[in-house]
Amino acid sequence: MFRQFHRIPLDHEGANAFTRFYWAVMVDQENGFRHCRHKRVLGKMLAKVLIPFIYRNRLWCLDETQWPISLQEFEGLNEHLANQFPRIFSSHQWQTIVNYYEDIKRELQSLED
Repeated sequence: MFRQFHRIPLDHEGANAFTRFYWAVMVDQENGFRHCRHKRVLGKMLAKVLIPFIYRNRLWCLDETQWPISLQEFEGLNEHLANQFPRIFSSHQWQTIVNYYEDIKRELQSLED
């Protein structure tokens, strides 16, 4: 797919495009188009591109346009990573990202109350 995907620059729109690509690959896999190569490449791209981007660009604010990925995208990825990529799910960077989004959810809930 990409020989040197770890050098791909990523921004907010690129992260959104990647998450759409991630869900498309997972839907294909669920529908019976099982290509192990796609899952391996996807796991490497998650570990080397998307997760480091999210980890580096965490910003404490309540404006969702400033977050690396939306809360809805995060929740979907978090549930899916636990089942499909347990090693990536248990990594330090992803667990820090989980804590970041949980803190933001708590802050948003406290503002609603």
